[in-house]
Amino acid sequence: MIIIVEGMDRCGKDSAIKSITKYLYGLDHLKSIHVLHYSNLPIKDKEKVMQTSFLLYYDMFKLAEFALKENFHLIMNRAHLGEWVYGHIYRNYEAYFIYDIERMFLDILDQIYMIVLVDSSLKCLNRDDGRSLSQADTEKGRIECERFIEASKLTYIKNTLLIDIADKSVDDVEAEVLDFLEKNKK
Repeated sequence: MIIIVEGMDRCGKDSAIKSITKYLYGLDHLKSIHVLHYSNLPIKDKEKVMQTSFLLYYDMFKLAEFALKENFHLIMNRAHLGEWVYGHIYRNYEAYFIYDIERMFLDILDQIYMIVLVDSSLKCLNRDDGRSLSQADTEKGRIECERFIEASKLTYIKNTLLIDIADKSVDDVEAEVLDFLEKNKK
């Protein structure tokens, strides 16, 4: 399976990935699982960030193609939707190119599963693991939430699950994620 776990900072992406990894090893412990973690690029120039991001996410989908061909699991912690969200909020550009990249890989998108975690209550802003891309700013948090919801609607990846963790326990979210994967496994 190719699984992308996207969403707001501090919404439980790492916890979801731990549950997904356990689930996948439960299906077949002899099938390898690779987890890639995408993070903020250490580049300040906006044009260079956009060029590098395009290449990074194009290559991400090439890796997904390879994983499908070679039959191993690939989990992406953060990915291209985050570029669309954070490019707008922090780098002052619209990263619509991520949808151009998706269109280049339409033939594999039905084999990719995406889980997008948001928190409409913004309680997640009070958590800090020291690895977040965003600052705990309520207005930016609201925009971040709205942009991830919008991005999950714009994506060409049809096997997408959007979870608002606002009134859910960690166990509720885990159950929803695993149910989604179980119903969609091929």
